[in-house]
Amino acid sequence: MLALVTLWAGRWGVELIRADLVFMEPRHQISQWVYGREQYTHADWARAYSRMRQAIELSPKNPVLHEYMGSLLSLRGQAYWKSDVLRNAFYLDARKHQLISVKLRPTNGRTWAGLALSLHALNIEGWELDHAIGQAVFYAPHDTRVQKQIASIVMARWSVVEPRHRNWLRSAYRDENTRQRLQLDRLAKTYGIRFI
Repeated sequence: MLALVTLWAGRWGVELIRADLVFMEPRHQISQWVYGREQYTHADWARAYSRMRQAIELSPKNPVLHEYMGSLLSLRGQAYWKSDVLRNAFYLDARKHQLISVKLRPTNGRTWAGLALSLHALNIEGWELDHAIGQAVFYAPHDTRVQKQIASIVMARWSVVEPRHRNWLRSAYRDENTRQRLQLDRLAKTYGIRFI
């Protein structure tokens, strides 16, 4: 029995190491692109996408790989925001990976926020969007990037999101430090929301 457990653990460990080696370069690039520190070219994106697919093939149940793949696909979807067909194509794929990631690691607020963005981009409202928003806020209560993204989605969907999400945003707006940190005045102006 011990030999079987050792064999299984060794195989799983090798799988993780191989996937991590493939994932190392695109992980750094995707982070730089998401934070706006670098711009990507089509060739850069395609290379990162190919490496991410390879890493996921090596370790298909790794939630981090699916989270990053969702982020990579979302970046491309944002580039095509005005084209329903292209935006939907990238965000449908992003959503698929984000759903796998939250199933494997349901307490990651960033992945929930990414899923909320994908649902917003796909014009999916109701329980699914409200649930993703709620989970993102709950699991990442102090993550500025998550809160800013969720604030933007809530403002964009102001009339259809649950009242608890509007109340969360009103509370954030009342706190001057949070309002400035999340740039809520700028977001409110963009979406035509008045808090006062």
